[in-house]
Amino acid sequence: MRNVVASLMGHYGRLDCLVHSLLPPHLLTRVLSLTEPQLEEWRRSVEISTFGALLAAYYCAPPMVAGGGGSMVFVTATSGLQSYPSVSAHAVGKAGIHALVQSLASELGGTGIRANAVAIGIIDGATSRGSPSHPDPQVAVDLARAVDPASTALGRNPSEREAAEVALFLAGEASSGMTGQIVAVDGGRFFH
Repeated sequence: MRNVVASLMGHYGRLDCLVHSLLPPHLLTRVLSLTEPQLEEWRRSVEISTFGALLAAYYCAPPMVAGGGGSMVFVTATSGLQSYPSVSAHAVGKAGIHALVQSLASELGGTGIRANAVAIGIIDGATSRGSPSHPDPQVAVDLARAVDPASTALGRNPSEREAAEVALFLAGEASSGMTGQIVAVDGGRFFH
């Protein structure tokens, strides 16, 4: 991140917006089914999510402050708002980013930096292709339930474009009065 920011500053001379999106590998298993070796994988997944987001903010904030402000948008997941079975590492990592967003908003607001998140649910096509399968039948049922568009208020999963439009909104001036918010794009699967 240090090198990326230095390169951007060298090329453009300023940094106005950060859009952070990262999907670490995560286990699809229930907590009681975790094996001892999987504990390290679980920890690593959470660390990549939360510490990765912190590093992005840490290196992007100083040039944003120097430039008079900016917008940080973190792409997360609705599992960080209301988890469902078999995705604990993913959910904890994304919930950690939600807490980080709110901390950044309160710490950086006076500098002109806004921090928000777009929590994306199942996206039509990208994450809902095919039938979910998993060797553990209990996890397979959990996955099938998670991608079922019938469980949304709109009766469909949102598109990639719909999710991207919300991220673009949070990055731009139209949302200049918002900070510390987590906006869900999930077709109305979860309400918060």
